[in-house]
Amino acid sequence: MSDTAWDSSKSEQEIQENINQALEAAKSLDFATLDEVKEAFKHD
Repeated sequence: MSDTAWDSSKSEQEIQENINQALEAAKSLDFATLDEVKEAFKHD
């Protein structure tokens, strides 16, 4: 196992910050349902 793929010292905190930002954005936009949130963040 190598460390090259993941920098755990920063990636976990950055992921949590991104989640928090997404939650705040969703709250501020007042999505009606979780499905609308999922649609808004879908990447196809």
